[in-house]
Formats: sequence, structure tokens, C-alpha cells
Amino acid sequence: MKKTIYTLLLFTIILFTPKVEAQTYTSVPKGITLEGKASGIGHITSLKYDSNRNVFIINDHLLLPNPVTAKEFSYLLDAISKDPLLGISVIAGSKAIYYGAWSSKGAGHSISSKLYAADEFFRGVVFGIPSLYRVYRLPGGYKPEKPYNREYYSAVWFNLRNFKYILKGNEYHYRGCNIQVKLLAVEDINDVQAPDGGYKFDPNGTTHQEDQNNVAHIKAHAKAYLSLPVTRPMVEYGKAAALIRLFLAEGLDLQKLQAELD
Repeated sequence: MKKTIYTLLLFTIILFTPKVEAQTYTSVPKGITLEGKASGIGHITSLKYDSNRNVFIINDHLLLPNPVTAKEFSYLLDAISKDPLLGISVIAGSKAIYYGAWSSKGAGHSISSKLYAADEFFRGVVFGIPSLYRVYRLPGGYKPEKPYNREYYSAVWFNLRNFKYILKGNEYHYRGCNIQVKLLAVEDINDVQAPDGGYKFDPNGTTHQEDQNNVAHIKAHAKAYLSLPVTRPMVEYGKAAALIRLFLAEGLDLQKLQAELD
């Protein structure tokens, strides 16, 4: 019987270790997760927000661009202050599991909709569904492969982490991040579910070679894929989350910052 496959994404194929991942996520993240705190930014003694330029002013003289809108940053600041996780797992193409203290309501709607759009695009590339990616010209004019018959349940998980900055003059510039792509075999969700209703890793499962080839192409052309209009927002939200975690680690007065953002 042909099995239907749904998913989201990540970069750099590595082995999935259920025990390790279970410590962080309550199910297989069939989507996008944004992890870690920003690096390359020195010790912060003071932090202000300049709404006219949409930048943060560090230590009264260093500029740090806000990667998202003030409203979105304020929303993420509140959410990540409660729970450091930020991720989304799309189930069966419609239902979503939100990792962390956020949802699709309020300002979270714009974040959710953009991450969902990135999921749809990448799902189309990995599983060879032209209707989901044909609006964009893929790097190198790539044509995704598709198996003759789909026999396995699979998921693709995109994880962004290690967001790096460098100081040039009096302004911090974004240098990039590490992106992992994990193509995973999962259990049939109609038979076996994780406690949160999401997918469970299938240790005895396998994935299609064609899907593996498509993931390899994304990995080899990661920068180009993440430069597309549909995927750029996931990087911007990742940068925002990484900055917030850094601000929290520095012990800053984030209530004051939140008031400036609002």
C-alpha cells in the first residue's frame, strides 16, 4: 500500500538518536526548529531599542540590527523568556505542534504562517511534489527525484543553530548559522503516536534513495536554498531567537526592552 508522506525541514544529514532528541522534543520535529544563542557578540552591560532604525544599541554605542519586526521580536521575547524552545512540527499537512511557549495566535500567526510556507516548499523538494516548489527556480535548475512507489513513512527535519555575528566598526553583522537536515523514518501516525500526538521515530524503518538524493542537493546548496523568499524568514526568526537567548544569558532587564519594543 502506498503511504502518504508529510513533512518540514533541516540541513546536514546526521544520524537521529531518539534518546538524545527525546530530551528536547516530545515527538519527531517534522518541520523547523531554531536553537541556540547568538555568538560573536561581546559582554552586554546595557541594551536599548531604536525604533526609528529597528536596531538594538549595545553598551550605548554598538549597533545590532533587529532581524524581524518590533512586534514579532516582542512576541518572541515573551515566549522564549518562558520556554527556550522555538519550533514547529506540521502533522498531516494541516495540524501543527508548537515547541515552546508560542502558537499561531496573535503575533505568532505571522511567524507560524511563514514557517509553514517554508515547510511546504521544502516538503515539495524532498518528496518530489512539483505543486509545492514549482513557483521557484531551484538552485542549479534542479529537478527533484521521486520514487516510483512510496513504501515508507518519512519525515524531514530542518534545524538551525549556532547563529554567528562579527563586529565591523560599531555594528554587528550576521555571519551565518549551522543548518542540519535529518531525513527520518517514522511510524505510521495512524497506528503509533508520540504523547503530544506527533510522529515517533521508527528505529527499524528506512527512507527512499530518491528522497536522500533530494536532501543531499539541499545540503550541497544550502546557502542558495535559504536565500529564497520563501525560506529567508526561517533564518530571520532563528536569528531573533538566538539573540533573545543571548540577552537572557547576559541577565539583562528584558521587561524594559519589551516596553521599548511595544
